[in-house]
Amino acid sequence: MNNEHGTESGINEREEIRRMERRLNAVVRQLKRDCPTMMRRQAGIFKRMALTYLRTRLPPFRGRPTDKEIDRAEQLYNRGIRGTKLVRELYPESLDWEPRNRRHEAERISRALRQRRRQAKRKSRELETGHEEN
Repeated sequence: MNNEHGTESGINEREEIRRMERRLNAVVRQLKRDCPTMMRRQAGIFKRMALTYLRTRLPPFRGRPTDKEIDRAEQLYNRGIRGTKLVRELYPESLDWEPRNRRHEAERISRALRQRRRQAKRKSRELETGHEEN
């Protein structure tokens, strides 16, 4: 089956896999060169740390996909805009909403932002300790 470039997608995929394997092999050689003592003395810990590092930076990521409106809400929150003011910034049409609906949306956004902060802390701890939390 041809893709938009007129080539077999399977061929491109196999080549990508080969390139990735070559790149990973180079990284492994570099790690062996740069960290021989740790690899020898604490091989299990070293491997767990390296895999955790890769796992946290490559998709698929844990949790839900990022939400563009929560990204925007985070920017506004960092500028000091909170609560229903944040909702009005995100949704100009919210002026037509009932106040309880604005409050509800403000609480939903607040929970999402809190969850993002917790997730960031969790990732940071995983990188420091070298293992995942459950």
